[in-house]
Amino acid sequence: MLRNIVWSVLLLATPVLSEGLTRFEIKDLTQRNILTLHLEAPLEKVVAQCPMFRGYLSLHLDALEKGIEGELEFDLRSLNTGSGLRDILISEKIFDHKQFPLAKLKINRWSQAIQGPIKNETPVNGQAEGMLSYRDKTVPVKVPLQLVYFPAGEKTKARLPGNLLRMSSRGQWDFKNLGISVPQELSSVLGTQAEIVFDAVGSDQTPNDKILLPEGPKPKERS
Repeated sequence: MLRNIVWSVLLLATPVLSEGLTRFEIKDLTQRNILTLHLEAPLEKVVAQCPMFRGYLSLHLDALEKGIEGELEFDLRSLNTGSGLRDILISEKIFDHKQFPLAKLKINRWSQAIQGPIKNETPVNGQAEGMLSYRDKTVPVKVPLQLVYFPAGEKTKARLPGNLLRMSSRGQWDFKNLGISVPQELSSVLGTQAEIVFDAVGSDQTPNDKILLPEGPKPKERS
């Protein structure tokens, strides 16, 4: 009886991957993946980077129409604009990072017709739909995606081990949809309308916690 209960708990706690999907883990300790926010205000344009995020994207490589799913978690405490004072204002006056450090995006399905296999090093453009969660709100979103698949080889070893999937997205977002507002005294230099640019590479091999860098030149052999 106890054994059956334990197995039931383990099964509930283990994420289930839909049959036929290939999972690409998005995790790069060297922070080469990028998420940037371009905020336009009357007196200033601000470019903020959020380098700390991780997650996965899964899809059918041989038949894209069979589905897509994924999840990304963004640590907004890593958000930086290149100005320490501005970063403090954004953290304390707008996002309140101490209380709300994380945002999560869940991809559920394709939102438009897409079919066929994904070919090596050939971009595929589509749109997925999912849910974006931040603070106490969860809102539906549509995410434009460009995907490029790279089979493991000499070219990919410099980035990550395994077969790789490059994921890119660009779109407009209004922070008011998540209940984020800019105080009146900051509205001339910080906007809530943002262009969001995302670019990341995932691997179908489980990444480790070591930083992988390309090999440098080797010392000359002694005679």
